[in-house]
Amino acid sequence: MLERRNSLNLLFKMAVLAGTEAAVRLHLRRRLDVNARDEKGVHR
Repeated sequence: MLERRNSLNLLFKMAVLAGTEAAVRLHLRRRLDVNARDEKGVHR
């Protein structure tokens, strides 16, 4: 299943909420869109 462009990556969201610094850094190194929003339009 392909993710919509600019949609918030679920694993990134979980890493941020859990405070898992290593996982967050991994997503950032992969140039994840940190300004993305979830399916409800919420930016976290």
